[in-house]
Amino acid sequence: MAAIIDPIGTPESRTRPDRFYLPELDGLRFFAFLSVFICHALLIVGASTVFSRMGAFGVDLFYALSAFLITELLMREREALGTIDVKSFYLRRILRIWPLYFAFLGTALIARLIYPGLNISWTYFVAFGLFVGNFAICWLPTQPADFIRPLWSVSIEEQFYLTWPLAVRHLSRRGVAVAAVVIWLSSIIVRLVLALAGSSYLTIAYSTFGRLDPLACGLLISALIGTAPPNWIRGLRATLYLAGVLLWLGAAFCLFYRGRQYMNDPLLVSIGYPAVALGSGAFLLATMGSNSFMRSGPLVYLGRISYGLYVFHEAMLVASNAILESLPGWQKAAACPLVALAATILVAAASYRWLESPFLRMKARYQHIRSAAPVT
Repeated sequence: MAAIIDPIGTPESRTRPDRFYLPELDGLRFFAFLSVFICHALLIVGASTVFSRMGAFGVDLFYALSAFLITELLMREREALGTIDVKSFYLRRILRIWPLYFAFLGTALIARLIYPGLNISWTYFVAFGLFVGNFAICWLPTQPADFIRPLWSVSIEEQFYLTWPLAVRHLSRRGVAVAAVVIWLSSIIVRLVLALAGSSYLTIAYSTFGRLDPLACGLLISALIGTAPPNWIRGLRATLYLAGVLLWLGAAFCLFYRGRQYMNDPLLVSIGYPAVALGSGAFLLATMGSNSFMRSGPLVYLGRISYGLYVFHEAMLVASNAILESLPGWQKAAACPLVALAATILVAAASYRWLESPFLRMKARYQHIRSAAPVT
């Protein structure tokens, strides 16, 4: 047990519990990215199916993971210190998310200036810069270029975490569970109201208030189970993984099988989105405490750079598709995803090493509960 050092180096009187880090969840985080990548890769080469579009739910798995980990860290911080240092939370969030986010957004802006034909309105740069890009997708008459679209999910997370630490500092674990249920039910009701009002599928799919289910699921797991799942859950890992796949598959048929014109159907969205969140929760529970290959070094590393993998993957897919344009159809369809995946990993690794790591080392100064392996 080491003495806590505050951001300016003053020792605290309380002690810090052991570092909180579950490497197997980094492995799961990589699979969340990989499912999104497969969905988008098959879409860009014209081979998309209901089964491949199920991969889009990797975003929801990211949300469940993030909500679980951040809530658990906040609760442990309060249990150790008696309060939550909200200012330090915001600084940690800024140092983790903003450097890569704004570097990528700035690169997209330069590309837009050089190639005016890129399908990105100036309004999108403002919206993404203010972390409201998801609402811009809902409301603007044009859609952004594919390579910048992944930033919409970061907008939702940043909006949620702007307010969540302010709430959780006043809640017990039971209070967090109640809040999670309220948030989840509110999201279901909002989607139903939007669907009954005839809102577009974009409004339902990209609106913050209609996409809170997986976040609420992560909060609930943190509040009720923490990091030590009961033995009966550990004994059902395979069943939980299977349940996650079946829930995601059912949700994919609800939301994608009949085409976009049915993606705002009140009944289908009332079933589909909660099923995605439950499936994400099943994957999370199945992975926690696992000593399997999910903890293997290469997989854990890929999970640690998954933020960069997610941000860059659409740009690498678009670039690979353009570079391989002259290949025959089947060769291009086979080569494009492989080339794009390799390029994505290389670019994300470089970003993590030379762009993100200096800020991650700074971020560690504002941690009261250590949450990851040291960044070297």
